[in-house]
Amino acid sequence: TATGDTALTYACENGHTDVADVLLQADADLEHESEGGRTPLMKAARAGHVCTVQFLISKGANVNRTTANNDHTVLSLACAGGHLAVVELLLAHGADPTHRLKDGSTMLIEAAKGGHTSVVCYLLDYPNNLLSAPPPESTQLTPPSHDLNRAPRVPVQALPMVVPPQEPDKPPANVTATLPIRNKAVSGRASAVSNTPTHSIATCVSQPQTPAPSPIISPSTLLPVYPAIDIDAQTESNHDTALTLACAGGHEELVQTLLERGANIEHRDKKGFTPFILAATAGHVGVVEILLDNGADIEAQSERTKDTPLSLACSGGRQEVVELLLARSANKEHRNVSDYTPLSLAASGGYVNIIKILLNAGAEINSRTGSKLGISPLMLAAMNGHTAAVKLLLDMGSDINAQIETNRNTALTLACFQGRTEVVSLLLDRKANVEHRAKTGLTPLMEAASGGYAEVGRVLLDKGADVNAPPVPSSRDTALTIAADKGHYKFCELLISRGAHIDVRNKKGNTPLWLAANGGHLDVVQLLVQAGADVDAADNRKITPLMAAFRKGHVKVVRYLVKEVNQFPSDSECMRYIATVTDKEMLKKCHLCIESIVQAKDRQAAEANKNASILLEELDLEKLREESRRLALAAKREKRKEKRRKKKEEQRRKLEEIEAKNKENFELQTAQEKEKNPKAEEEPGVPTEPPSATTTTTIGISATWTTLAGSHGKRNNVTTSNSKRKSKKNKISQDTVQIMFDDQLPISYSQPEKINGESKSSSTSESGDSDMRISSCSDESSNSNNSHKSDSNS
Repeated sequence: TATGDTALTYACENGHTDVADVLLQADADLEHESEGGRTPLMKAARAGHVCTVQFLISKGANVNRTTANNDHTVLSLACAGGHLAVVELLLAHGADPTHRLKDGSTMLIEAAKGGHTSVVCYLLDYPNNLLSAPPPESTQLTPPSHDLNRAPRVPVQALPMVVPPQEPDKPPANVTATLPIRNKAVSGRASAVSNTPTHSIATCVSQPQTPAPSPIISPSTLLPVYPAIDIDAQTESNHDTALTLACAGGHEELVQTLLERGANIEHRDKKGFTPFILAATAGHVGVVEILLDNGADIEAQSERTKDTPLSLACSGGRQEVVELLLARSANKEHRNVSDYTPLSLAASGGYVNIIKILLNAGAEINSRTGSKLGISPLMLAAMNGHTAAVKLLLDMGSDINAQIETNRNTALTLACFQGRTEVVSLLLDRKANVEHRAKTGLTPLMEAASGGYAEVGRVLLDKGADVNAPPVPSSRDTALTIAADKGHYKFCELLISRGAHIDVRNKKGNTPLWLAANGGHLDVVQLLVQAGADVDAADNRKITPLMAAFRKGHVKVVRYLVKEVNQFPSDSECMRYIATVTDKEMLKKCHLCIESIVQAKDRQAAEANKNASILLEELDLEKLREESRRLALAAKREKRKEKRRKKKEEQRRKLEEIEAKNKENFELQTAQEKEKNPKAEEEPGVPTEPPSATTTTTIGISATWTTLAGSHGKRNNVTTSNSKRKSKKNKISQDTVQIMFDDQLPISYSQPEKINGESKSSSTSESGDSDMRISSCSDESSNSNNSHKSDSNS
């Protein structure tokens, strides 16, 4: 088979002695080695098949055969299985009980491992028990048949198991029934052998019978007798003895037997553990009591850790052992090499019942007196996440803000560092300092960020922790820089959602994005970029996040950042760095990064050219639009100018008509006056001056007022001299004066809002036109006077 087993191996392992007999007569290999070098005899001995073992021995099997690597012999396998009858048989046939196995283990140690007390006692009694035993019966060495060559080869029906496997430590039961011979051929072969006993296999362990003369001599006279077995023999690897193994296994009867036989009660194994320490550690309260009754040292310490039995019992949660040791006055304040007391060890393991027992026995709850570190049981319980133990210790008065002397850590700091969410919540509910800083300068939130414990961070923030607490004095790190550097996506997401400063810098000038890119944490990089982080923020050495990712060979991060950045490292800078890289794998990654950067540069250049073309087109269109607007405005201005010009012309025309009419009226009036006063013409020295525009206007106004007075029954003459009218030519009277001519044409001179029906606000030039109108009238009047004077002089 795959394990190297043969038919004979299987037959012996399962106790089929008759099948083994047939196979051996068919030339099966008696010493065939299966996997591990085990022979058929070893298989039978390990399974406890006494009759099969006896049969194989009679066939010449080697009782002192060892496995391939010397980890077992036939006898050691029988001892390990606790098969006393097989052990007795093997020792009677010369098996060596003093043989040392590969690890230095002995037959006694193999028996003690399984707690086989009867086998241990038999071995300890060797060789006295063997020398005092009667010689083996010749019938017990008789094979079922001798010569199959003389018998016809006919099928042999399979027989049932001759002797059932024996219970460990029990002698084989007497078998009185004989096995029927199933065919005449076997019976004939058995009776045909001369000078050979004719008993069947079934009689191998039957009641003693009167033997015939036998050529077998006594083992005491033929087989070697080995020296007595050393009860304190130990293994080479761990220095285990039979007693230490029995105590570790909790075999009370065996421990008592070994102690009575003189085993060393204070023997130490390689770790420096005594049998008592081993029993206490394993929680075997019965063995502990036996050892104490036999004088074991209750304060024995392990050599390396300086733990006592009480310390180890508390560390392992062995409540019954703790109660027994405290009842026997064990030292409850002993400190091991790590400065832990039994209460500290119980708190570290979260054993609430043992904590109660120790506190009721008077153990110091803070355990700080004489401590090297100043660590308390509360800190240990909090650090290991034992919420019930933390609650018990707080209820019993433990100091919640106690600090370790060397690093100033508190229970809250340690719980955050280990990610103990429930303990953190409990401590904060009990008013622990949420902003306490350890010697490193880290707050509890920063400790949680270092481990990426998002739930702990959420509890801290909900309880009032400052998301933008001042950075660590030495490194200027914040919770976000720490989480980004470690690549803790969920913690970064939590901090950003709570308003953490996204572009904060540490002492080296590294932003969270820079640290995430340097660490190759693509998901964190994407999160920070989407949150608005500056993708081009360089550190104190002018290294950008993209360059940091390139230097570490983070290809995925580089491929993402080249799509987001605005500045690319120069080709010469990249090549200078590559020249310093010696690792082939890193060099390959750097080249991939450069390819991504170059491709991104090309894409950016193409995009820039495209954008430039679009921009130029837009500029051209803008120029056209500007020119169109300029032309439209110019046209509009021209249109307004034309409109004003037309208005001026219309006003000038009207003024001329008015002046002409006034002149005509004046002449008519002058003619009428001459007719009425003919003598006035004859008066000398009085030149006749033609009416000016002002005079005409005054006369017209006077006439108009006369007409108005006649129609309305009221006369209100307003006459303005030429000089006053000239000085006030730019002022407009608030009173509306309506001038009426013969053709009843009304003209409004002083309305500020409208002139000739047009709005004054439409153009400032219109008011100017009005002024020009008045000024022109005055000028015409003065010109008329001047001409009249010149005519008179002439």
